[in-house]
Amino acid sequence: MYKKGIRRSMLYVPGSDLSKCEKALASEADSVILDLEDAVSPSMKLEAREIVCELLRKHGAVTKKELVVRVNQVSTLTGVEDILKIARCPVDVILVPKICVNDAIIADSLISSVERNIGLPAGRIRMIGLIETALGLEQLAELIRATSRLDGLQMGAEDLTKELEIVRTNEGSEIAYARNRMVIAARAFLVDAIDTPYADFRDIEGLKADIATCRQIGMQAKTAIHPCQIEAINAAFTPTEAEVLQARHIVVAFEDAIAKNLGAFSLDGKMIDAPVAERARRIVEKANLLAQL
Repeated sequence: MYKKGIRRSMLYVPGSDLSKCEKALASEADSVILDLEDAVSPSMKLEAREIVCELLRKHGAVTKKELVVRVNQVSTLTGVEDILKIARCPVDVILVPKICVNDAIIADSLISSVERNIGLPAGRIRMIGLIETALGLEQLAELIRATSRLDGLQMGAEDLTKELEIVRTNEGSEIAYARNRMVIAARAFLVDAIDTPYADFRDIEGLKADIATCRQIGMQAKTAIHPCQIEAINAAFTPTEAEVLQARHIVVAFEDAIAKNLGAFSLDGKMIDAPVAERARRIVEKANLLAQL
């Protein structure tokens, strides 16, 4: 069954390195991204694919983690073969790099053909689109509409800044526009907004500052390139006990107010209305999902 619980942390790991893959699967990351693209040298692509297929067969039916595979570009034969083979394994999500409308359509068609051939329900395998080109950024709304199996967008700052010929910095001001635009598109079409990795994995304080920035603009999860980053990411995207208690208080009070035909009311000196109550409900829902992990 497709696993979609909480996405806070998504850990990249080279699909060519069996030991690192096993360690990633034993980590505290919510999702593991088994990478067949940038983290794998050209000479290891085929071997990496076989390693990942075996890992999916071994762990797919038993792990609670979301299992994601980043394939190679679907405009290449390697990328097409990646999808056709990975989709036959117990994979939850296929991450499509440098996605644009045409790539979204091609990937969806390839996955659909496998689902039909092996008897999977249509749409069982989900997709995340990696936004790392100017074209992908410009086509956001159109590419989300191009496939119903897309349930997330991930910012890919390294390739995007390379294409734009600008310097990638830890502070990240150069990707502020792209981040904001992606978040708005994701929220408009009810798919997850997932932030780019923080490249300096030794700089945990810098990571925390970067997480604070992406949370402030509405990102719902963050990718990682090293297990040491997971603790900070999970903590940042987990409601505190005080936040959950306050949210439950607001939800109960709002339901009581609705029963009394009140649209807005004061609670602990603050005005509570429908948007505030909805935000509180989401915090409670997230806390309930986390309690099941």
